[in-house]
Amino acid sequence: TRLRLFVNDPAQIDDVRLKSLGASGVIKRGKIAQVVMGTQSDRIASRMNRLLKGRSSGDTGEQVEE
Repeated sequence: TRLRLFVNDPAQIDDVRLKSLGASGVIKRGKIAQVVMGTQSDRIASRMNRLLKGRSSGDTGEQVEE
């Protein structure tokens, strides 16, 4: 399963770090990135959304979809 990320600056995505966390691959197209995570993608997406919502700097324009 993949996580679909909508980001403002795709250059900020750390492919090496994502792979060290268990990603099988990272695909970038424009402002959309897909991270291949397998069966844990639902849990990871939930955690990422909680972290993004917890930012105090307001709307980042970033979203994560399963």
